[in-house]
Amino acid sequence: MKYQVDRTVSGNLSRIFFTLERASRDKRLEMPDLNVVLDAAREIRGAMSIAQSIDNYLDAHRADSVINLVGKMAICQAIIEREATSNITSPDSSNIYNQFDFSRSENTWLNAFLRKVTEGIPREEIERVFANVAIVTFNYDRCIEQYLFYALQRYYRASEQDVISALSNLQIVHVYGKVGRLPWQRGASSAVPFGDLSKANLFDVASTISTFTEARYDSAVIDDIAAAFDNAVRIIFLGFSFQEQNVDVLPQVASHVDIFGTAQGMSNTNLKVIENKLPAHFKLVKQLVLDDIGAEAFIDNYWRVLE
Repeated sequence: MKYQVDRTVSGNLSRIFFTLERASRDKRLEMPDLNVVLDAAREIRGAMSIAQSIDNYLDAHRADSVINLVGKMAICQAIIEREATSNITSPDSSNIYNQFDFSRSENTWLNAFLRKVTEGIPREEIERVFANVAIVTFNYDRCIEQYLFYALQRYYRASEQDVISALSNLQIVHVYGKVGRLPWQRGASSAVPFGDLSKANLFDVASTISTFTEARYDSAVIDDIAAAFDNAVRIIFLGFSFQEQNVDVLPQVASHVDIFGTAQGMSNTNLKVIENKLPAHFKLVKQLVLDDIGAEAFIDNYWRVLE
């Protein structure tokens, strides 16, 4: 089948467009006129300056499958591109030692988190590192998994297999999905190396992320979140914006909990609203502390409280 495209395709849109063109040729996508892709991209781009985020925009247009497909592909492309320029990008293959440069991530919350969870745990007990931790993230990237995979190998002088085994004890729930699995992770989907857009089929990767509405009604996601909160005694929010749709997917707790979190740069007015909303949502709250600091500073300042 031939397609008559009446506009030049270039820039960031070209990868999305030609991926969809290939999917149409391969009978994986029913889209008789690919000009609708260009129309959707134009609509999304034109609305970004007035939208709270592209996620909110896609949720507002939840009934438009083309807008959502193009938007999700654009999200995946942007996330993977940002992974490539992050401080925890994959080791340089041109380096004969193929080593991760940890000096670039020294002043990050992930570094502080690693120091906390490994405190007092010897190499022989690496399996215990994440015994009392579960992570629920609303981000699409794989930064947490990427960092911990390499950091644990370096810190404990552990093999990849030992680290993979230790990480299997850490429950990480991506509420809205993630941009594919990393090569060392198990799964049926195609692997997408961290920050390597050349290895990512954006049409396939887009199917691994969700909008607000899709996550809210995905029973598997809801069950995973509930399991992460099961028997929790302490809930910690790091870099969380407390958007209503994100708070609403979190379950009520079965027993009394302490809630701590960061509220860096948040106005007093918004802070008061959140301080009223969280106890009302979770019900059984013993203590609520939100501090106007960043995630790394929070872990350092509350080091002993978090034991």
